[in-house]
Amino acid sequence: MLIFARVCCKINLLNGDRQMNINRSLDFYMARDNLIQTDLWRKGKFSPNTISLIRNNHRPASIETIVIFSKMFDVKVSEFIAVGEDDEQA
Repeated sequence: MLIFARVCCKINLLNGDRQMNINRSLDFYMARDNLIQTDLWRKGKFSPNTISLIRNNHRPASIETIVIFSKMFDVKVSEFIAVGEDDEQA
């Protein structure tokens, strides 16, 4: 079970705390699908400013944003998050 607070941030898992790097997840799936940042705001119906703020770590991604990204890349939310997890304790 995942308990979300702020997703660019901490994700509390049953087996401990891990850090999620939203950019690591985005980089992985954007490379896989051959997308650029412009494609994110066009396909996800985000403003260019929103994507820029998230990508530059000036704004955490909301749960709703994570769900939109996972749908955009056709993966489960848990899979999207797992790609960006850091195994080191914070």
